[in-house]
Order: sequence, then structure tokens, then C-alpha cells
Amino acid sequence: MTCVSPRLFRHRQTHQYWIAVCQRWACAACHRLVARRWRQILAWATEHGPAPQYLLTLTLREPLPLWSHAPAAEQAELREQAQALASFLNRALSRLVAEIRDRYGTFEYLAVVELTTGRRTPGHRPHLHLLVRGPALSRRWLSKRWAFHTKGS
Repeated sequence: MTCVSPRLFRHRQTHQYWIAVCQRWACAACHRLVARRWRQILAWATEHGPAPQYLLTLTLREPLPLWSHAPAAEQAELREQAQALASFLNRALSRLVAEIRDRYGTFEYLAVVELTTGRRTPGHRPHLHLLVRGPALSRRWLSKRWAFHTKGS
């Protein structure tokens, strides 16, 4: 079985081509790869303590600037923007987790960053999937605090 929408990439210096699978749940070939990756993450998490209790997803509204296909003159600036967005995301998560721990007590997590495909909304928006061991959080409170730390996401 093959991927229904693979992507073709060309290295800028070596000019070699390589194919990357789409990694979407809707793709019959790729959903097995995605499921295998998540099984490996869960197996790692359970080896290092009790099993995670739930999955939490945190999103950003701001798209990640992708520099790989941009003109060479724009790549340095776009790369800096992407690094700034990654730092912003890291700081927002750190502040949110500190606030959760102050309010709810013990909170352990394993975070994985993903990008949206950019098909439904313009741009590739980063989002975090967190495997969590800890108390259940109020969705309303969590949403308000995440929006505060990310300035509206």
C-alpha cells in the first residue's frame, strides 16, 4: 500500500530528490505509520512511570513560516521568524504548566509538536499534543489561560 499524497522534495545543494509520505490519518498507508509512532510514544511514557491519563492538544493561531521553498533571499528572515515562534510556543507552554502546577498540584507531561497540513487553513499551524499524568483540568480555565499566554490562540 502506498501513500495517496506523497510530497517530493529536492535538496538545494545536492539536488537529490526524496519523497516524504503525507502522514495523515485519512491515508490508508500513512495511518499505520502515525499509529505506530504514537504507540512508541505511549510505550516510552509507560516505561518511565504510570501510564498517561489523558491527551491534551494546544494550538496556535499563527502559522509557522516555512522557509524550505522560499527564495534564497527570504530564507534567513523566515528561519528567524520560525525560531522566534518556536521560542514563543516553548515559553507559553512553560508558563501554562507552572500555572497548572500552582493551581492543581502534580502535573507531568510529554509534549510532541505537530504542524497542520495547511489544506483547510492557510499556513502550517503548530500545535502540541501532551500526554498527561495529573489531575483533570477545567477546559474553560485551560482555554482562557492558554489564550492569555499565547495572546489569543
